[in-house]
Parts: sequence; C-alpha cells; structure tokens
Amino acid sequence: MAAPLPAPAPKRGGHAILMDFGLAYAHGKERLTGEGAILGTLAYLSPEQATGQPTDGRTDIYAIGLVLFEMLTGRRAPGDGGTAPLALRDPSERCPPPSRFVPEVPAEMNAIVLRCLERDPARRYAAPGDVDAALARLAASLSSGVSAGRVRISAPRGRLATAAAAIVVAFALAGTYGYHCSIHPTMTGTLEAK
Repeated sequence: MAAPLPAPAPKRGGHAILMDFGLAYAHGKERLTGEGAILGTLAYLSPEQATGQPTDGRTDIYAIGLVLFEMLTGRRAPGDGGTAPLALRDPSERCPPPSRFVPEVPAEMNAIVLRCLERDPARRYAAPGDVDAALARLAASLSSGVSAGRVRISAPRGRLATAAAAIVVAFALAGTYGYHCSIHPTMTGTLEAK
C-alpha cells in the first residue's frame, strides 16, 4: 500500500510562499558533487552548467529567467511541452517570448525574460541588481498605466495578477541575493544551483 500524500500546505492569507530553492553552495565551501557531476533539477540548468563550463552570478540570472517564464506562462521554458530542458537543446534554439502563450504579457517583460535566458552569459544581465532595476522600471510603467510610450489596455485581472506576481517574486529573489552578498562580503556573492 502506498504511503498517503502529505496534506496541502496551509493557506497564509492568500500570500504565496516560496520554498525549495534547490541546491546551493558558497564558493570556498565543501560541495555535494565532484567535478563533472550534476545534482539538481535538469530543467533549471543554465547552458554553461549543462556543458560543464565555468559558472558565475549570471548562471543565477538564467535561473531567474526560467522561473519568470514559468510564472508568466504556466509552462517550463521553452513552453513546447518537450522533455529536454532548454539548456540541453540545440544552441540555435531560442526560447519564445512569454507573450506567445499569454498575449497580455507586456513587451517589456518579454524583453527582460528573454535577456535573462540568453544562452551566452555575456548577453544576460550582469548582476541581479540589473534585473531588479529593469523590473522596477517595468513596474513603474505598469502602475502608471503607460508602457513603452503607449497607454496600456487593461488585461484580464488573472493574467495581469500573474505578471505582477512574477515581478514581485523577481524583486524578492534579487533582493534576497543582494542581502546575502551584503552580509557575506568574503564570498564572491554567487549561489549556484548544481
């Protein structure tokens, strides 16, 4: 007889609770894996992790892009339902913008997500603070009702709420990362999922 499933998490006043950030380590500390070993969820690997290349903070930017894509669309990138993670696919294959699946996603949010998901780390945002600044600009334009110089047409509340939640979570991730770096100045400031 199979073990019973755990009870669902209690509701906390309608607030989302983020849990399970995967495996993380701090540079200079003991690691769970040796060279060439992979431990963690393949769907969230960056291209450089998938090919055994050196990683840095931009690896985390890629992961933020994957999480944002999934939050906005309800699908794992690239959204086609395939079993191979984006990072393990042909290098010429690019992730489509979230608006392909949810037309209400603003073009500016598409640009942020796709820049986070660039295969070449040099083309991604350089640091979480840069993602934070881009999301802050977007949030300000959405709250003012103006987006990229045009008046935004109201989207259905569910889709707009999803976009807003994605922005809030991205702010939280970037803020947590920044706080971690500020309290651990001897570390390089990079948490890497392995």
